[in-house]
Amino acid sequence: MKRQIHDRLFCLAVLSFMPLAVDFASAGEPLSWKLKPGQQFDVEIIQTMKQFSKILGNDGVMRQTTKICMSWVVDQVDGEGNSHLTQIIERISVNIQAPQGELIYDSNAKEEPAGMARVLADTMSPMVGAKIVQTMNKRGQILDVTVPDEALSGLRQNPLTKQLISDSFMKDSFATASPEFPAEALVKGQYWQSSTEMRSPVGPMKLNNTYTYRGSEHRNGHQLERIGIKVEMELDEKPNALGVKIDLKDQENDGEILFDNQLGHLIESTMVQKMTMTINAFGQTVDQRTENTQHLTIRPTETKKGDATETKP
Repeated sequence: MKRQIHDRLFCLAVLSFMPLAVDFASAGEPLSWKLKPGQQFDVEIIQTMKQFSKILGNDGVMRQTTKICMSWVVDQVDGEGNSHLTQIIERISVNIQAPQGELIYDSNAKEEPAGMARVLADTMSPMVGAKIVQTMNKRGQILDVTVPDEALSGLRQNPLTKQLISDSFMKDSFATASPEFPAEALVKGQYWQSSTEMRSPVGPMKLNNTYTYRGSEHRNGHQLERIGIKVEMELDEKPNALGVKIDLKDQENDGEILFDNQLGHLIESTMVQKMTMTINAFGQTVDQRTENTQHLTIRPTETKKGDATETKP
């Protein structure tokens, strides 16, 4: 039983790396990325999660904070406006507070991790420092992603994640982070939809996304475009590779994106996800409610204090 609980904590830590699908819109003129060779960006993803579970009549609360720091470098932009980027994961940290104990992993920590933190480190650490090469057109469509084999070695070697995550999981995750932009300029209140299918640690998943242009606002001399997001998640009704079956009872997934069309890049996005589900696993039924917030920011590395793109909108 204790091992099963540890496995669930480990799965949740891995699941936190699964990005939420986002899309972008603009006003006045079509939205487009306007990256230039040599540009560098600091990218930060912070995810906080609260999970309320009931197992055999006992209530439990788990809290998790995951932080991922990345650097982006624009290697080149070809004649068609396609940007070639090198993305490096600089740091990964995970902090899980659960009734069974605390699990802490930080790739920057000097001391060697132990226990379940050691298992998590063996799985995640190969990603740190790996150079992921991505090609994206000016409308945000991901044309190609190359992930070094060594970055996936931890996922492949761990018996649990090897069953749950395919070799294409990380590639699919990067591709869903920036779907193709609408070709036309938008007016306030206009909406559009898209669907994304992907593999996940809980099995096949489909995301039905609805985006609404909320208009623009000026901050520190910059015009930022506001796009609302609503996501409906569909999970496969069949049990996954480990025989775990999830029944999604209700969900509420809302967020907002801020995009600077003059600078030509995303400023930040926030997604709040609330779900209630029943999980049948290892011969037990678990009622679970999850509140998850993911915040992503992109800042030019050379940004100085007081610049509009550095200030939180």
